[in-house]
Amino acid sequence: MELSPGCKYCQEGTWLCLFMGMRCNCDCWFCSRPLRNDAEEESPDTYLGMTFEELAQAAVDQEMKGVAYSGGEPLMYLKKVIGIAREMKKALPSMYQWIYTNGLLLDYPTIDMLRLAGIREIRVNPAATNFNADVIDKLRWVDERGLKITVEMPAIPEVKEWLLDKKGIYKILGQGVEQLNLAELYIKRQETLDYLKGHDFYESPIGLTPVWSKDITIEVMNFVLQHNIPILVNSCSTSKKLIQINNRKHSPDLMALDKFQKKPKPP
Repeated sequence: MELSPGCKYCQEGTWLCLFMGMRCNCDCWFCSRPLRNDAEEESPDTYLGMTFEELAQAAVDQEMKGVAYSGGEPLMYLKKVIGIAREMKKALPSMYQWIYTNGLLLDYPTIDMLRLAGIREIRVNPAATNFNADVIDKLRWVDERGLKITVEMPAIPEVKEWLLDKKGIYKILGQGVEQLNLAELYIKRQETLDYLKGHDFYESPIGLTPVWSKDITIEVMNFVLQHNIPILVNSCSTSKKLIQINNRKHSPDLMALDKFQKKPKPP
C-alpha cells in the first residue's frame, strides 16, 4: 500500500485546498470551519473573483500537483466542483484531484460525475454523521467506480471508540478502504474550545490542540500493527500541517479561508 498522492503533495506544499463555501448539512463540534449557512455565497461561476480557467492556470503557474475540494460540505456545491475540476484536468491532465465529504450526498451518479470531471479520490469522514451505516456502505460505491476511497477523521475519543472498541476499522476495511487519515485536532472555533472546556491543550502556530489527540493516532497505529490489519494509517499532525502551510502562504485556498476564519481565545 502506498500513501495517497494527495497526502504526498500536501506534505510538499504543492497542492491547493479550495473551499467551495461554508454551508454544510452537518454541524460537528470538532470542525475547524465556521458554518455560514446564512452567509451570502460567492458566485457559482467564480472562485475569489477568478474564472475557473484563470484559477486552473494559477494552479499550473504555481506548479501545483494536486487540488482538493473542501467546505463546508463541497457536495452542496457540486456544479462548482465539477466546473473547476474540469478546467484543472484540461490545464494539467496529471493534476491529482480529490474531494472531502461527510458522505451524505454521495450516490452513484455523483461519483460518476466527479470521476469524469477528473476527481481521483474521495475522502469521507464518517464521524461527521456519527458513523452512519448508510455512509459506511457508500464507501464501497466509490471503490466500485474505480476511485481511491480514503477515510479521514479527526483524532478524537469518539473516533477511537468507534474504530477500536466497536471494530469500525474492520467495517471500513470491508468496504475497500486502504488508507485511514487521522488528523490531530486543532481548534479554530470558539464553540469547539467551549465544548472541550476543562481539557489540557498545547498551542501551536496553527491553533490550540488537545494534548490527547496525537496519542489517539498512536494508539490506533499500534492496534493496526498488533493485529496485522492491512490498512495504511496516516498521521495528519499539526506539525505536518504547519510545514505545508508555510510552503503555500500565498495560495488562493488560504486566502479564501481567511475570509471566514476567527481564532478562538486561549483558555
